[in-house]
Amino acid sequence: DRDYQIKRLQLEEAAKAEAYDSRNRRFFQYLFLGLLGLIGIFAIVRQRHLTKLADQQKVIAETKLQVLQSQMNPHFIYNAMSGIQNYILKSEKIEAYSYLGKFAALLRLITKYSANIYIELEEEVKLITTYLELEKLRFRDQFEYEFEVGEDLLDKNVDVPSMMIQPVVENALIHGLSGLDRQGRLLVKLRHHENEVKCIIEDNGRGREAAGKISRKQSGQHLSIASVNIQQRIEFLRKIGYEKAEVSIEDLFLSGRPAGTRATIYLPFMTKENF
Repeated sequence: DRDYQIKRLQLEEAAKAEAYDSRNRRFFQYLFLGLLGLIGIFAIVRQRHLTKLADQQKVIAETKLQVLQSQMNPHFIYNAMSGIQNYILKSEKIEAYSYLGKFAALLRLITKYSANIYIELEEEVKLITTYLELEKLRFRDQFEYEFEVGEDLLDKNVDVPSMMIQPVVENALIHGLSGLDRQGRLLVKLRHHENEVKCIIEDNGRGREAAGKISRKQSGQHLSIASVNIQQRIEFLRKIGYEKAEVSIEDLFLSGRPAGTRATIYLPFMTKENF
């Protein structure tokens, strides 16, 4: 009987121990599942917060892009108006009429795309060409230009960031070529490069150092505003997902002397679904 009682007590203790272990296991299982649930909820909430924050930052970046774009427009509009004024003052009616017609065409394009971050590549080419024709009239053929668009881009129905090429072209004309004692030459080339447009703007002007000295003697604002503006727009393009957007400027030399400037801009093909 004593051995039986001892064995029974041992079995009861074992059963209690097993029940205790089972309760502990269930407790830790529930605790683990609860922690997983909390982590999952936290991850979902955090992801939603990050998504919302990313959307807000994108909206902010897009708004800043539009603000920077609006800062550029007045520069060449003012110059165009000055050109018309000069023709009128000199009683050159035919030239003034031609200039005014081209300016109206340019203004229509600007008005159409001024509120957009992107523009059709074909329309961007049209805008720059019209602008160059205006400046050629204003400078009275003090420069010649060549505009090359790669054949692989001609049939592409793509969108690119708007108002990125024109201010660089304007800088080349005003600060590189205007006032030269020889005829200036401007080359604008657009090429298909991976999933983007590679734009090269090259002039045979005085170079950045000489242009900087002249600019400092005068107002000194236009060159710095346009240059800083382009850099800022590139940064904002990167923030909204176009990491390959890039701009670089280099001085050209011939026999050790300044021989112009070359600017290279990489503009991404933009998707309307992102806006």
